[in-house]
Order: sequence, then C-alpha cells, then structure tokens
Amino acid sequence: MLSKAQIVQLLATNDNAIARALIVLNNNQTADEQRQETVKYRNGMGFRPCHARMGTSMAQFFEKRNFLTPKQIAYWRKPDAKGSMKIAIYWRQLAEAAESKRAVTPAPTDDVGNMAEELMVLEERFQDYQDSDDFPKLERMQEKIALLKKEIARAMAEQA
Repeated sequence: MLSKAQIVQLLATNDNAIARALIVLNNNQTADEQRQETVKYRNGMGFRPCHARMGTSMAQFFEKRNFLTPKQIAYWRKPDAKGSMKIAIYWRQLAEAAESKRAVTPAPTDDVGNMAEELMVLEERFQDYQDSDDFPKLERMQEKIALLKKEIARAMAEQA
C-alpha cells in the first residue's frame, strides 16, 4: 500500500493526480450524495461535508472536459488550518483505491486494447477541436496522442 507521504507527494506535484483523486472520492459518495452534492451518511467514504459540493462539481467538470483549471488545482492544494493540502486529508481513501486497482491489474492485451480505445477517442476529440482557437488544449491533445502511440508500441513490443 502506498504511504501517506507518497500520496501527498504525488498530489503536490501531479495535477492529474488531483483530478483522479476527485473522481475516486466522488465515486465513493453514494448516488444520492452525488446528485445532491452533499454528505448524507457519515461512513468515512467520499468527501467531507465541507468539500462535498465543490468536490462533486469539480469531479463532474473533469469527467466532461478531461482537465481541471489551474484555479481548481490550486483550491485543492491550498493548505488548511493545519498546513496540509485540502486534498491530503483523503489520503487513506486514495491509498485504498490505488491498492484495489493494483489487485485487479488487467492482462497486457486488455491494457493495449484500453490504450487503443483511449487513443481513438482522443483522436476523434482532436478532430472536433481542429477549428478551435484553444491552441494550448490542441497542443496538450497532440502530446497525449503521441504519448499513447508510444505506449501502445512499447506494450505491443513487450507482448511479442
């Protein structure tokens, strides 16, 4: 299992880790808590009441747009009264999610298939954004497409 220090370090240095953490925490909320953007059950899962509305909203934002804004990232990294990042209080849930994901590692062929599917979706989105003036987003998408192609080639070479 990942340690608290490892998770906090990852959250402090990797913007995508913040986004993935919000998805994990939102998925730990019950369906009615997600709908109402609140906490109804004190079960130690999902967001705390003070973060439920913002966390749910940002998780949904990320799921729709596949990015968080710098302001959204800064919100979760801002220190609380004890000097810890807001998102860091959820380290135990995130460690458990990482451990359960590790326990269910897909077969290599599944991994290549998942990457190929992600590449296909990303290339379609890229085509949709071609007429956009959002050049930074287009560049990020191109970089991700190139990275996925390299990962697929590497995974296929390992299987051969």
